[in-house]
Amino acid sequence: MSVAVLGAFSLMAQEQPLDAKEQALLQSIGQALEPVFGEGYDPLWNATVEDGHVTGFDFIWREPFPVSVVPDLFRFPYLKSLSLAATGLSGDVEQLVDVQHIECADSLRTIDLSDNRLTGNIGAFAAHFPNLTALHAPYNRFSEVHPMISPKVTGLTLYGQTLDQTVTLDIRNRQRKEDLIAALPEIVRYDHEAQSYGTCTEWYISWPNSGLTLVPYEEDGQNYVEWRSGGWDPIVLTDHDTISLSGSCAYSITCPLKIHYRMADVNFNSTVDITDLQALIWNALHIPTFDAINYYAADLYPDSVVNVQDVVLMVDTLLAHGMPTVSEAPRRTVSPAESEAEIYWLNGELHLRSDKDITSLQVYIATEGTVEWNLGKEWLHSQAATGNGLNAVIYSFSGATIPAQTDRVIARCTEDATVSYAALSDNQAQLIRVQTSAKMPTSMESIQPSVFSTQKRIENGQLLIIHNGVKYNAQGQVIK
Repeated sequence: MSVAVLGAFSLMAQEQPLDAKEQALLQSIGQALEPVFGEGYDPLWNATVEDGHVTGFDFIWREPFPVSVVPDLFRFPYLKSLSLAATGLSGDVEQLVDVQHIECADSLRTIDLSDNRLTGNIGAFAAHFPNLTALHAPYNRFSEVHPMISPKVTGLTLYGQTLDQTVTLDIRNRQRKEDLIAALPEIVRYDHEAQSYGTCTEWYISWPNSGLTLVPYEEDGQNYVEWRSGGWDPIVLTDHDTISLSGSCAYSITCPLKIHYRMADVNFNSTVDITDLQALIWNALHIPTFDAINYYAADLYPDSVVNVQDVVLMVDTLLAHGMPTVSEAPRRTVSPAESEAEIYWLNGELHLRSDKDITSLQVYIATEGTVEWNLGKEWLHSQAATGNGLNAVIYSFSGATIPAQTDRVIARCTEDATVSYAALSDNQAQLIRVQTSAKMPTSMESIQPSVFSTQKRIENGQLLIIHNGVKYNAQGQVIK
């Protein structure tokens, strides 16, 4: 007997008429569903009625079911079961409920959301219905199970979840296991029986027509990983295509993900900045500092070798890149308390001070004048004109550094200038948090770390500041 016939039969069998409030609610739902399911559609075709109350809905394969209608289904106070399997639902699962108007929280026992495209936290959704005994939600896109689902739910299916994420990995060259595993997204396994969480490190690749597995092995006392085929032969991937990566655990969420290679993102930080240049330089010079870089992203000159040609193209990439916005997390403006370095203009000179040795830097300078760099012959610099000044990249192949705890003048300018943005790298290709002055300081108070040669004294009733041999008043103006 079909669900529709069963629903109608169930209604006819009732001696007690349908509750007036529920009848009005059904009429409203029918009006909302009629444009989707056809003129004259009656939600009672998919309902179960007992003793004058709606106790169940089964809309399986009724696609597309409007998400906006679902919250009204939870307003039936005697509802025991609800099936919305394969109805084309998408979006965050929490949008299915109107928390203020749930009337079946205590009565609902079974929910089936299978085979949809719902996202978000299935645990938070389940928490709205404390007396559930069955929750079926496989083949969706749920990413969380928090809080843990009540042990009262003895029938639970959550397998087959799909998450759309992007990860960048070095899969062409073998790497230390720890380095590569650290770059993989973590898959959290929810163990309902044990009421606990765990993690999975089982990974699988489908590319292009065969399965590849991430296999750890040991060699010369070091742990490595390689992608291997079903025959366990090492695989070398030599193209730049997107491939499908999956991680899986028994009785857990399975997450197919995409691996996407963003060119020039050498060090896995999901952006392109001066640290990528530094990582590329060390690897081009075969200095064994970095075990994990993205060789695909580093091979800017496509010859399957990371060398000086790639460094040149990396510099060009940085010069062509527009000035980073504050919304880019790795490049956000830092507060004085967070800063590890300071770069600012003073009296026509660009000063740089850092708590760490600096190996490369990028500076956007807003000026109408000419900038002359005050660097030794071991430093290379390239620059490109921008809308209101220039973008400069400074680096070295010799291992030269700007030593920590020194106030160094690195440039001079013939006109007024400001630093719009600066990025500094240390010798581990890590970003140094830098504070920039948007304009020339109005007070020496903002630029006097203890390493500076600064003195203060009162002359003729006015504060006089002597900084590196130059006299300034309290407003930062030079006194001749």
